[in-house]
Amino acid sequence: MSPVLIVDDDPLLLSLLSFSLAACYDVKTADSIESVSQLLLESAAVFSQVVILDLGLPPMPYTPDGGLMVLSQILVVKPNTKVIVLTGQDQEAVSFKALSLGAFDFIAKPATPEQLIGAVKRAFLFLRQQALATEQGIHAIQFAVSQDAGLKQVRNEAEKQLFLQVWHQSKENVHETARRLGIKRENVYYLMDKFGINRVHS
Repeated sequence: MSPVLIVDDDPLLLSLLSFSLAACYDVKTADSIESVSQLLLESAAVFSQVVILDLGLPPMPYTPDGGLMVLSQILVVKPNTKVIVLTGQDQEAVSFKALSLGAFDFIAKPATPEQLIGAVKRAFLFLRQQALATEQGIHAIQFAVSQDAGLKQVRNEAEKQLFLQVWHQSKENVHETARRLGIKRENVYYLMDKFGINRVHS
């Protein structure tokens, strides 16, 4: 099973998050800034490619500063890591800040198991697409939005580019696109309509 690292200082929440993912992933946990730093120092080569990170970490549990510091630290050492941040207070501003620092996605607390599993699936899908793109000589999925774009616009553009890439790699086949994305066929049709893709090819 693919490894996923969960970083949270709340033992109960850490246990709940681990339980939600344990059936599908090899879950590893860390409960502090120091423990993440130690993992990076000891085993950066095998550090989890997907990390779920609570931004409210000691010694600043009521601000996102500790979590954002960990996010930056992870991405300096392992820049291809997909970090999914958990946000509580001031969700819009904090999430935008995390995304601007390189976070892959965000989930508002309290998160449901379905939200967690969906976000982790998307992260691993994105990693696979990046690896395939690199093999083909493409080094990144690029998208452009204005500097004053809102969080929703940034997420929509990233979602669009990822969907279009999988759609074309699946030879515009709805069933195969749904399989690769790990979503239902009706969700593929929804995304086709959202992004203006003609259904005649499906």
